[in-house]
Amino acid sequence: MQIRIAFAAAAFLFACDSGGSGGVTGAAGGAGTGAGGQGGGVGGGAGTTYSFTFVCEADGGAPCPPGGECPVVPEGSGTCGDLPGLLGHPAIPIDMARPVGCQARLPFGNPYYADSQVTCTCSTIVSPSPAWLCPI
Repeated sequence: MQIRIAFAAAAFLFACDSGGSGGVTGAAGGAGTGAGGQGGGVGGGAGTTYSFTFVCEADGGAPCPPGGECPVVPEGSGTCGDLPGLLGHPAIPIDMARPVGCQARLPFGNPYYADSQVTCTCSTIVSPSPAWLCPI
């Protein structure tokens, strides 16, 4: 009995990771061709369109008050500029830089996580120079 459960669990994980063959909620499915619910599953359909906004995170500090709209700041060594291309979407050029602690809420969802909105944060956690970090 334990072997059957383990095999079933492994098969489910493989189906989710490799596109699978569809499903009730569209959580799996081939890259735009699966039969997985609305939008054809992972990679299918046009996806959800979100508002493109910039919001200050809790650790934004004085230049970026938590919860407020990120201020536009002059480009420099302590700011983040254009956003990188992600998940098949092109890079997003922005007119003015944003300060550390600013979260960019991108206009598209992540098809691998229930089409939840993709976000990037201007941060110095990886290097002394700020960069957009976009966990996908």
